[in-house]
Amino acid sequence: MLTSCLFALTSLVFRVQQKPAQTTPWFDVQEGTVSARYRYVLDSAGKKTNQVQDRVAFRGRLTPPSAKWFALNIGAFSGTSFTGGWNNTGIGTGDYVKTFSVKQLYAEFLPVKGVDAQVGSLYAARGQSTEITTYDNDAYLTGERVTIRPTSDFFIDSLTFTNAYVGDLSTPNVFERLDRLADSNYLQVLAEKTLPHQVAVSAEWSRPPEGQMLRGAGRFPLSGELSAIKIRVEGYWRLHDDAGGFAISADHSFGRLQLNGGFADVDEHYPAENGDRYGNGRRFFALGTVGVTKNLSMSSFFTQAVDTPFSIPVERRFEVLATYNVAGAVIDAVRRR
Repeated sequence: MLTSCLFALTSLVFRVQQKPAQTTPWFDVQEGTVSARYRYVLDSAGKKTNQVQDRVAFRGRLTPPSAKWFALNIGAFSGTSFTGGWNNTGIGTGDYVKTFSVKQLYAEFLPVKGVDAQVGSLYAARGQSTEITTYDNDAYLTGERVTIRPTSDFFIDSLTFTNAYVGDLSTPNVFERLDRLADSNYLQVLAEKTLPHQVAVSAEWSRPPEGQMLRGAGRFPLSGELSAIKIRVEGYWRLHDDAGGFAISADHSFGRLQLNGGFADVDEHYPAENGDRYGNGRRFFALGTVGVTKNLSMSSFFTQAVDTPFSIPVERRFEVLATYNVAGAVIDAVRRR
């Protein structure tokens, strides 16, 4: 399965790159990567998971030359669930899995300048929040979205409206979920604004299946000699349960090395739809990524829960992973010809 996916991706990139240069390529390969990781997970009951997994990720955008107001976006990934983008290799815990599905497939319309409308299986719109306090990075929503970007003198940069269905958590294949376009259990209004001094903020009201929710997030650099360090503060409040949570993180780059870490507190009854690295509970976390070559990177992730008074699926988690940018490598090889 992995070999066939790589072959298809390589063939597509070659065909795209051999077309005459255009201002906007008819097909833009936005991501084409393969990854492998080892992960160790310990839950609060003492159950351990040790396994090796792999991942294939592809994202592309088709823009017909004669219709610049229209685009078709596609995202195909490994994984068997709403929060899962990895397949088990059979090494360690779990049986071998070879699932590869089109999870995102949506039409995009640009009727007038500043308006972007989408319909189909969509990515989650998070603003400045991350998967810690929103949906997992592998999540999919089936429905419609409109984003309005007003003129520069308006008090916000963008306003997003989403009407969609959140569900079918173990059905990642979009072609088995398209009937959900007629259903709706999720509404979202998201506003974003970029401020001076590299400050970016977002605010959101949403109504997922579990009830109304407010979210807010901001990212800003420290001042003075520490200005290269970026701080992100994000939080949510679930109105139905009168409960909330937050995360504070910092990131900094040292040449090819990127570091990120912080603290998160996600309440006990928050749905298990945020990043599966984090889940519920109070925890410290750290992530480091180094670029080994132009197209190869290595990462390591660690999290440890602290003082959490309820059962959680992730008490401790450790990962080591490698990611290779196949699309980038193929494009580089074509350009050298």
